[in-house]
Amino acid sequence: MTNKQLEVVIADMVAVFGSWGPDTSLDEMRKNWDGIFANVKSTVGATTEVVDAGGVRGEFITAPHAAED
Repeated sequence: MTNKQLEVVIADMVAVFGSWGPDTSLDEMRKNWDGIFANVKSTVGATTEVVDAGGVRGEFITAPHAAED
């Protein structure tokens, strides 16, 4: 990820967090958070696996050469 790409992600995160208030539901927060990363593509060979984590949709992300702990 280039510095420019990172700056865009950070700006998106700041904008999303800044839009939340005391009445923002957890469901809305999850949707907003997912939206931040919806178009981010892996450029380092990481793989993803969609999982059901006790009824909660999730993803396992595995990066090449990463420690397993």
